[in-house]
Amino acid sequence: MGLLYLTYLNLIINHGLMPVDNIFPGSISSSSASPFHLILYSIVAIGSILLLVILQTRTLVKTRKLLREKEQALNLIEMQKGELELKDKDITDSLIYAQRIQEALLPSEAYFRKHFEDSFILFKPKNIVSGDFIGLAKKVKKYLLWQQIVQAMEFLGP
Repeated sequence: MGLLYLTYLNLIINHGLMPVDNIFPGSISSSSASPFHLILYSIVAIGSILLLVILQTRTLVKTRKLLREKEQALNLIEMQKGELELKDKDITDSLIYAQRIQEALLPSEAYFRKHFEDSFILFKPKNIVSGDFIGLAKKVKKYLLWQQIVQAMEFLGP
């Protein structure tokens, strides 16, 4: 009889004649673990993972775009730096050439001492080139250099 009861129970369970919960009231299977809920939880989990991947991809794309813009700005800055270095070199070369011209116009110390025995030349430009041009020439028993210094002192005031 026990074998017959198990066979009958097997038919009921396999063919769906009676719900499983009624036969085994303390069983593990419950109505909340139905295939519908399992599919729903799977869809929510997959959707969450897909949303996370999409958000990470957007962040990555934005980061790459910013990086590309910064690289372009860096390239532009490097190009401008090169141009400025070239212009600075040209200006410095021009100033050095002007310095040579200015030093060539200065009277020699020997010529200066010949006319002004107790004197000296102090010529220290602030940068490469001074704004002063000094010359020495004799004109009617007076030296033009002396007159220029007096005129400069009168111009600057007391």
